[in-house]
Amino acid sequence: MKNKMKKNYKLLNVIVAVIFAILIMTIGYVMRGNEDKFTVIMLLISLWFVPYNYLNKKSKANLCK
Repeated sequence: MKNKMKKNYKLLNVIVAVIFAILIMTIGYVMRGNEDKFTVIMLLISLWFVPYNYLNKKSKANLCK
């Protein structure tokens, strides 16, 4: 059971990463030539760290229990 939950958290982490990667590429394309593009991309990367760290911690917590 623990191994299955660990795999689910890892899969969800990959899905979230792919979604954020698509968002970053889309923003980069849509905001071509805009000075705020870099700020928006850095904001998206910062927002990505929240679910990444949460899911990473959950997958490791299940190993210890």
